[in-house]
Amino acid sequence: MMGLNKFGLIEVTLASENLLLWGAVADMVLLCIALGDKFHEERNLKLRAQSLAIRAVAREKHAKEQAIASERTAQAALEETAHAQWRYQQLLERRVSDRTLELTRLRQELQHASEHDGLTQLKNRRHFMTQLASAVARSAAGAETFALLMVDIDHFKTINDTYGHLAGDECIRGVARLMQEQLQWAAVSLCRYGGEEFVALVPVRNEAQAQSIADELRARVANCPIACGQDRVLLTISIGVVMVPAATPKPVDRLLQQVDAALYQAKDQGRNCVALATG
Repeated sequence: MMGLNKFGLIEVTLASENLLLWGAVADMVLLCIALGDKFHEERNLKLRAQSLAIRAVAREKHAKEQAIASERTAQAALEETAHAQWRYQQLLERRVSDRTLELTRLRQELQHASEHDGLTQLKNRRHFMTQLASAVARSAAGAETFALLMVDIDHFKTINDTYGHLAGDECIRGVARLMQEQLQWAAVSLCRYGGEEFVALVPVRNEAQAQSIADELRARVANCPIACGQDRVLLTISIGVVMVPAATPKPVDRLLQQVDAALYQAKDQGRNCVALATG
């Protein structure tokens, strides 16, 4: 239009001039609209890209947080497992320790029961036989002289018949206690042999000392009332003694026969006395 106007191909009038101006304005408007659309499109693309980037960062952050949380959970689980294992180990060690102590206590009780008389708590006959064999071996080697004493409570059957067996047991304990007190000064092995009989291994220098020790033991029992049920009674004992000089070997069986014969000799002499074995 403008070219036609410039070259005079159309008539120049006010209308043609305005038409040209309006055409230019229309072109500008269309260009502005096009530029506005382009700007909005680019802005939207940029905002979309920013949104995607923000979401990606958020997802990455969330993933890291989850990874850290999982690691912490795993670490806590490991620590709890380790602590549980430690507690279990401590429990096992405590149980083993308790069981060991219990077994030790039971062994000690069994050992005590195997060597001691349940009524008097003196050493029992089994232990005495071991001690006697050892003493005989030492004596045969010339290491020591000792006396073997066998003690019997006189008229014990009458005690049982009169006061009952429980009272009789009480009398046995009383006699055992008196003999322990009387012989505690010496390295004496005092044992309950069986029933109302006791035996003792006493280190001595000679026969006179053995006789004196046995007489003092007899007198101690005879002069000390012993609880017997609701009463207190005076009991007596008879004692047989056999000497075992150093370097003079004697078989154990022979010694027991001799001391038993000496005890019966004391009984035959009227009881409440001491008899020394001969031969």
